[in-house]
Amino acid sequence: MIPISNDLVLRSPTEADVQNYVELIAGSDLSEFIPVLRADYCEEHARGWIAHCRKVEVKSGHPSTFVISEAKEHFIGQIGLDDFETVGQASAEIGYWLGKPHRERGIMSAAMPLFLEYAFNTLRVGKVVARTLVSNLASQRLLERTHFSPRADSPDQSILFYERGATA
Repeated sequence: MIPISNDLVLRSPTEADVQNYVELIAGSDLSEFIPVLRADYCEEHARGWIAHCRKVEVKSGHPSTFVISEAKEHFIGQIGLDDFETVGQASAEIGYWLGKPHRERGIMSAAMPLFLEYAFNTLRVGKVVARTLVSNLASQRLLERTHFSPRADSPDQSILFYERGATA
């Protein structure tokens, strides 16, 4: 568990979070920004994701995905390395989101630096990469505030790529 503030922590997702995942994702606007978070997200999807997170944690000895939690049994978003497999790997892609009612409150701006410190120091990832839609200005501002540098656009010009090393 990583404290963000007096009332927020980063913690590993558990089976008890299944319904919370469904409530935050199903029918939300998250699928507009993150296609794997489908509008018809259900308990089966949540259970599969939590099992995947646990498998990565067991294999590497460390969690690579955290929920952002306001209370022990309730969370409001997630941050993690989507393609993390082993401690010391050269690079990994970060993914993050907040449920709509929790955006524009500075929560991800507080969580991102703490998570990056964990990724670089505990998971020993050499570089963290990110991608965001050109239309997602809030995500672009977050990445720039947390010292990510723009890389290159995708061929269709709808996705921006960023990267950050441990010494940024």
